Amino acid sequence: WFGFYRFEDFSGIDSGHFADFTDDLKADLYEESIRFFEYIVTEDRPVDDVLFADYTFLNVELAKHYNIPFESGSKSPKEFQLVNGMRAFNRGGLLQQGTILAATSAPLRTSAVKRGDWVLRRILDTPTPPPPADAGSIPAEEVLADGLTVRQRLEAHRRDVSCINCHTRIDPLGFALENFNPL
Repeated sequence: WFGFYRFEDFSGIDSGHFADFTDDLKADLYEESIRFFEYIVTEDRPVDDVLFADYTFLNVELAKHYNIPFESGSKSPKEFQLVNGMRAFNRGGLLQQGTILAATSAPLRTSAVKRGDWVLRRILDTPTPPPPADAGSIPAEEVLADGLTVRQRLEAHRRDVSCINCHTRIDPLGFALENFNPL
């Protein structure tokens, strides 16, 4: 449903640019999401926990990656534990998990378009039509030689009559997640 079931094979982040995107981190991100959903189902949690939970599952390394103070009550730093109080760290719920953030990013930067489209399709069950053949794409870098940011390029893109219909729905949802980096 949420599209992270093959995350162990995901390679869409440039590991040269994001050196911390290792196989170990990828496995930890995936494990967080799996444990999160197992907990929701096995503990018969309310469905709105999918988006609004104030908890997640962390081990020492994943807490360090998210910059969350964490003391493991386990002898193994790899062991995952339920951790409450995630809102204090702008975490909790599916939209703040690394599997979703990475899978909806470009190799060198975030992607408001990918993230907004993902929210429309996966959360709101509102698919968007494919882009026109001449829509083009935004280069991988955040700011190009001409000085325009991705946000500025998308603002210009939304003025195009053939693009405005979808991008007025996609872009705001994606920009709401732009305070998170690709990981």
